[in-house]
Amino acid sequence: MAQRQFDTVTVETVQGDIANQPELGAIVNAANAELRIGGGVAGAIHRAAGPGLEKECIPLGPIRPGKAVISGGHNLPNAHVIHCLGPVYGRDEPSDQLLASCYRKALELAEHTVLPASAFRPFPPGYSIIRWRRQRRWRCGRSVMPHRPWRR
Repeated sequence: MAQRQFDTVTVETVQGDIANQPELGAIVNAANAELRIGGGVAGAIHRAAGPGLEKECIPLGPIRPGKAVISGGHNLPNAHVIHCLGPVYGRDEPSDQLLASCYRKALELAEHTVLPASAFRPFPPGYSIIRWRRQRRWRCGRSVMPHRPWRR
């Protein structure tokens, strides 16, 4: 586990089950555009939350890459789930700006809803996160947290 302080915000990395984080006000789901159950981690979140989550999400979708919406947590130990649609590498451009928008929109929703803490998983899901070039990560990081001394 690693922890960093940015002004009044503490960022902590942990390994665990994102659908079982009872100390957090919200978890952030790397969703599909339709906000449906799907597979992978998004599917695990939906299964843990129960069918009410998908029922609530259907009218909120579809969403575009870089956007986020918030729903209730249903059977999760969290009050809310923030659903973000990350860019698909090589298809959704400008992908670095869309990825930064995912994090920014999720943080804005968390702040607006007055959530004390939220859990993120890497966006976009799967192998594509590995393919992000160092320059893209730098630009994305600078646009999400411009006050951090990012190195190229």
